This record gives sequence, structure tokens and C-alpha cells, in this order.
Amino acid sequence: MRTNETGARARNPVQSGEARPRGVSRRRFLTVAGAAVGVAALGGLPAAIESLSRITQRTPVIGAVVPQVMFSGLDAAGFEEGLRASLGPILKDRVELKIRTASPSPGSVLGQATTLIDDDHADLVVAWANPARTDGLGDLSERSGVPIVAAEAGANAPDDKPDPRLFYHTLGYWQANHAMGTWAAQNMGARCAVAFSLYESGFDSLLAFTRGFESAGGTIASTAVTHLYDGDVAETVSALAEADADFVYALHCGDEATEFVRAYADAGLMDTMPLAMSSFALESANLDALGGTALGIKSAATWTDTPSALMALGQEVGGLLRDAFESDASGIIDGDIADGPRSGGALSTGTDSPIFIREVGGQAGASTNVLLAEVGRTSDIDPHASALRDGPRTGWSNAYGSLA
Repeated sequence: MRTNETGARARNPVQSGEARPRGVSRRRFLTVAGAAVGVAALGGLPAAIESLSRITQRTPVIGAVVPQVMFSGLDAAGFEEGLRASLGPILKDRVELKIRTASPSPGSVLGQATTLIDDDHADLVVAWANPARTDGLGDLSERSGVPIVAAEAGANAPDDKPDPRLFYHTLGYWQANHAMGTWAAQNMGARCAVAFSLYESGFDSLLAFTRGFESAGGTIASTAVTHLYDGDVAETVSALAEADADFVYALHCGDEATEFVRAYADAGLMDTMPLAMSSFALESANLDALGGTALGIKSAATWTDTPSALMALGQEVGGLLRDAFESDASGIIDGDIADGPRSGGALSTGTDSPIFIREVGGQAGASTNVLLAEVGRTSDIDPHASALRDGPRTGWSNAYGSLA
């Protein structure tokens, strides 16, 4: 084991029978819709879509770059499914949806977004892109005149002010981890042992928990990285049993989370050191696999309970785009989300959502995340982003681009 320290209804020409003007270039679209540099000013996207539906000579195309694969056991396909579900009511007659899949390789998202614009003639692109590393997407939006929405879980805090040429919508993952740390110090104990998988080590969500916990007076008693070699999860759990800690915070997800929880329960630690975990550790598929083993585990998230967090994200982005087509720009305002598992966000330069503390409850075979408390909003945590940029974001040097 290795250790280290988000006016009036405009008539749609398709519905009204009016002929659309012809010969409108994307640059002309920029001028009309206000979608040039600074496109992400609140209201810019719905205004752009509203203008697009009136001035283009063909059915508008929404392009989406979706992830090929996420953590093992995490529902990567859910993001696309959520988009399709929310856009369904308008896809048939008013919008064409084209999907491109990005690989994990660097530059793949940018390459696929470029293909959607240049080859598929997308008029708007939703790209699965880390808001902290949206390399090239702002330049692409400015060059092409196509609005781009960067949507992602939000495991990393932005390095600087968000690129004003893009829209953003995330699940507020790092903010939720910070809030979990603060709440845990006040409700679970002053000393915490932290365990996390190697993959999770390179994201701000880990350091965010630590900063939140320590800012509330807590002390990190020990840290341990799992999944370095076969058998190290059991070795890590054995070491945790000897830790001088009031509880354990484990940052895992997918199959790795299931493996860790089972080992923790088998070691008999659930009663002696309560367990808190990342929200992605407690996805519906994980709970089904764990049965009653997960009962009592606490987490923080910007959603209460949904079969798939990534599907929820896709539903929200799709719902906002749908509403932008179906109403005027004033219908999407800061603090308003439609038809999503969360509330209080908008497609703008950020997403503001409430943060919930949850506990796995119910019974074996029918467990779910039960709401314990609401502990503020992601906007309350946003000012802490600057503290995550001071030097390496984890104890690992340049893990997954983790250097500030």
C-alpha cells in the first residue's frame, strides 16, 4: 500500500408556415444571435436558439459529443440517453440530433466537436468536456460561430474565470465534496482517514473534501491510495482498521467502489468507523450490487436520488435546450431548471445547485439514497476554487493533469 499526503413566445416558422430567409451564414447568425465572444452571457443561448429557429433555411442540428467510457461500472451511456429523453418532444419535427463519441485520448472531444460543426453542420454543440480543461473549444466556437455547451460531472474546479465563449453545466461534483468535508467535521468526527482510488487521485474533488474538512476544524489522520496492484484494497482496509480516526471517507466509484465497500464490511468496520463516500460510489447499479452492505453510508451530491447521475445531467442540458426552443429567452433565468432531478441552475457561465447530504437507507435489495440535509449551494463553494490552485492539487505529481 502506498500512502500520501452550472418575454413573449416567438413564433416558429415551421409551425406558422412562414418561409425562412435563405442564405444566412454562421457569421451572420453570430451577428443576429449575439453568439460571438461573450456568448455565454446569461440569456445568450436561448436567444441564439430562438434566432436560429427563425433565420436558418433548414432544420437546426444539435450535435453532441458523448463519452466513450467512464469508470468501470459507471453509466457512460446515460448522458446521451438523458439528452435524447429531454429533447424527444422537439426532435421529430424541429431539430436533428447528431452524436459523435469521444475516446479518452487527448484532443478527442475537440476533434469530434470540430467534425460535428464542419462535416455534420451542427448549429449548436453539447460537448462532454471538463470545464477546467476545455482546450480549444472556445476558439472553435468563435471560429465557427456555433454555440458550445461544455457539460461534465465537474470533478475539477476551473483554473481561472470560465471561457466566456462557452456555456457550462456540471453536476458540481467538487463543490459537493467540499461541502461533505465541512459537514463531516461537524457531524461525523474530528479525525478522518481518507482512501481513494488511483484514478480519483488526479481530480479536485479529493482535495476539495480535504480543504472543506480542515476548514471546519477536522484533521486528516491518514491517506491511502488503492488499486495500485492486486490485493491492495484488502491491505488498505486492514490499515484503516488501525487508523486513529472517527470515520473513513472513501473516494471511489463504479466497480472499485463496490469492491471497497465489500472489503470494508467484511472487515467489520461499518459499526466502529462510519463510512462516507463520493456520490458516484452510490449510483443505483452499485447499490443493487451491494444490497444491505451499503446501508448507512453517507455522501454529498447535487441530486437526491436518480438511477444515473450522468443521465440526470443529460436530461438537464437537454431540458434547457428544449425549453429554449419552446419559449423565449426570458424563460431560462438564473435559478431555474426545468424537468431535472435538481433545481437552481441555468445554462450560463456556471451552474448553481443545492447540495444535499444523503444516507443509504431502506433495506437489502431496495436501498436508496435518503436526504438527510441541505447544506447550501454550489455557488457558496465556488469562491474556494482559488485555494485549489495553489500547487499540486493532490499528493501525486501531475496525476491526470492535476498540477495547477
